[in-house]
Amino acid sequence: HATRLERRFPGFPTAEEIYSELKVISVTFRDDFFAVCTETSTRPCHLVDRFDFWNLFLGEINMELSEEEPGRIGLHYAFVHKNTQGKRVPYFLLHWLLKQHCCIKTLDIYESSPEYLHLLCDALHLSCGLEELVLGYSLDEQALEIMLLEVGTMLRTLVKLKVFAFEVSAYALDSLATALQRVSGLVSIDLSYMSMDACDADLLLSEMSACPSLAELSIEDYFLFPREGAALAELVAGSTALRKLSLSKAVCSEMKQLERFFKGLASNRTLEELCLHSFNLEKPAMDLLFEAVVHISTLKILDVEYFDVVIDGYALAELVARNTGLCELAFGFCHAKCVAALSRAIRMNTQLQKLQLTLYDMEMQNYKELLTALSCNQSLQKLVLDNVLKNVVLDLCQLVWETRTEGRVEFPVRFEDALKFTCAIKKCSRLTQLEYQPLSDNLPLPRDAFSGLIDCHQLKSLTISEHHRPIESECINDLARFLSWTTTLKKACLSFRTTAESTKALLDAILRNRSLSKLLIYDWTFESSDLQLLCDIIRTKKNLSKLHLGLLNCRERMAVHLLEEHLWSNLNLLKVMVNVDPLYDNLSVQLRIRTATQRNLSMLRCAAHFVMGSHGRRYADAFEKVFDLPSLVETVQKSANKPEEEAKEMVRSSKRYLDCKFLAVVGVVRDAVVCEPNGQVQLDGIGLDNWLRI
Repeated sequence: HATRLERRFPGFPTAEEIYSELKVISVTFRDDFFAVCTETSTRPCHLVDRFDFWNLFLGEINMELSEEEPGRIGLHYAFVHKNTQGKRVPYFLLHWLLKQHCCIKTLDIYESSPEYLHLLCDALHLSCGLEELVLGYSLDEQALEIMLLEVGTMLRTLVKLKVFAFEVSAYALDSLATALQRVSGLVSIDLSYMSMDACDADLLLSEMSACPSLAELSIEDYFLFPREGAALAELVAGSTALRKLSLSKAVCSEMKQLERFFKGLASNRTLEELCLHSFNLEKPAMDLLFEAVVHISTLKILDVEYFDVVIDGYALAELVARNTGLCELAFGFCHAKCVAALSRAIRMNTQLQKLQLTLYDMEMQNYKELLTALSCNQSLQKLVLDNVLKNVVLDLCQLVWETRTEGRVEFPVRFEDALKFTCAIKKCSRLTQLEYQPLSDNLPLPRDAFSGLIDCHQLKSLTISEHHRPIESECINDLARFLSWTTTLKKACLSFRTTAESTKALLDAILRNRSLSKLLIYDWTFESSDLQLLCDIIRTKKNLSKLHLGLLNCRERMAVHLLEEHLWSNLNLLKVMVNVDPLYDNLSVQLRIRTATQRNLSMLRCAAHFVMGSHGRRYADAFEKVFDLPSLVETVQKSANKPEEEAKEMVRSSKRYLDCKFLAVVGVVRDAVVCEPNGQVQLDGIGLDNWLRI
């Protein structure tokens, strides 16, 4: 390999130098460090057990190996180092990985040292299993040109291409068009944030039209320029594979371009999801859009986000009344005068499961009409109301209770006024989300501001962000009491200055909490004893899956090392972010934190696969370790699309299966231990703990 690199790239270090550097790594981290891919149809590659070693080096160029799902490995961007210049060994290793490991399916390239760009391109050309390529914002124009030209050589396996770039040269766009022409097996293309003229857009559309398998397309409205929208309309109308289309406004598009596009859209018969963001649709275009939606019987999700124009909403009401096959509908900037028609439509609709609306000039009578209609609809499971004004929150909470639509209505509320926030806590005990982010000139929180939290029996998300003045100790005590008592709160974002006493009170409360799955802490003062409490939280809280700590002061930096030690014995934390002073940030510690959470995430995914029916030994081993974690139930619930109770029963059933079939799962016997001659199962349900001891 070293000899090939020297011959391929004149001016590189000699083969002897490259070999010497790689040999040191091989000797240090086991002789099989450079073993080629061992992936089979039933077993993952040995790389899954070597991520921590490889990432020690890849982290120096802000990359890491991780497992996206069981057996599917990716090389992803991970900002863990500042300066990537002159780091040649990680690029040698990256080249080896892409050349030798067909198990690597995804590659994210967000930056590259100019002197090793050709080495990276050569690795792309030699890659034998790469399916998804992401080219990110930090690549300069020259790097992007070279990389896009290389995409055209990846004929064998590439199915997903994402290019995120603000400035793209005409030559780079030509290279992209050439690549699209050659890689005809693309299933997903994302060209978000790319600016171009009509000529380049027309060329790209022509090449994308020739991709017979293209199922997902994300683009901006530059692609409406060619022939005033007709070119994009032809692509959409003629596609028999397109399932998801996302179109966003970047420039001032003319209405006639959209109208032509919508006419073509109406001829499509495969689209399942359509997202239109930031367009100011006038009535003719709106009517054409909804007429197209009615014609596309396969469409399940429609997301229309306006920029700054409020519409009457009658066309929306008519669409809901038509009772098409839409399951999810999100619509922004509608006037309240459409609510009566919309309410009648909701009563008639039997297909919608989720409806998200941004409504303006709403009064309580409008809300009453809407929620009464919801109470009469059994299929609509969730109604999300954005832009709810603070002065109606109390009455709206009462209305939700009166119409018996609790659990089906969500309306996120953000308070900036301390008195209104306090009033909401005391009088709106049925709120599910609360957020307080005051302005700098607002009054301080009253001492009894949090006293009503104890009565909030349905609160799931709480954000308190006070950066301008300290919070009274009485407030802290009430908040601590709530945190230790609540069984519904899933997310807490607590960003405010604390004293040593208040930090201890809050950490004690979090330690007693049994529901939190996501915790974000900023600006707290930590003593040594508090750091131990924080470690106890990490060690014992099985519900906690995400933790974000903003630690900026000298004393708090000790937490990074302490947390890193305890994370190795923790199996439930899936994401941990610890922000410290950039001058102090320790690369090796941050890498170990990332490695631990990667391991946990991979284990959770394997355990979920076991519950879903994949009974291989690796999946069983993961399930055995994390079967009692709430995050497993959530993952199974999402994968199987089942209610929570059904997901819990699936996990319990898998536990019974593992107890009964333990010897078969670990490979001691083929199927079961039986007693001749009557064939009865022996050792049935003896329990895996006993076999582990044996």
